[in-house]
Amino acid sequence: MIDYLSKDEYNQVILCQDMEKRVLKRSLRYYINQLCVQRLSTLEATIEATSIIFGFNRKIPIYCSGDCLLAPLQGLRGKRSLFINYYSIQSIQYNKEYAEITFTGLHVMRTCQGAALKKQIDKCEKIITYMNIGAQI
Repeated sequence: MIDYLSKDEYNQVILCQDMEKRVLKRSLRYYINQLCVQRLSTLEATIEATSIIFGFNRKIPIYCSGDCLLAPLQGLRGKRSLFINYYSIQSIQYNKEYAEITFTGLHVMRTCQGAALKKQIDKCEKIITYMNIGAQI
């Protein structure tokens, strides 16, 4: 399972999956789009639909599959990007200065964006509720 995806200021894309990090040869946008295509959609269509349904204007979580919901802590278009997979989060500890995320494989990440992370978790929970209700129809 994907833990997170990140892009640094040199456009190097890192995928952390099953406690292993690897550098991707494609752009972050391309990789996330391929995840969406597996669900018969595109990145842009997923972002647009999520925005319309929930009224989110920025940093829109990207639902890729039943085990991949990417929550952006840093946007897709910036010099740096960071997307956390909601489904791979085991626990979060919030402090005044940072948030510490423990992933299901017990990999730990510390981020200084605690408030942004809380907002993203709330958005992800709304999406999951919506998806669960839709699956019952």
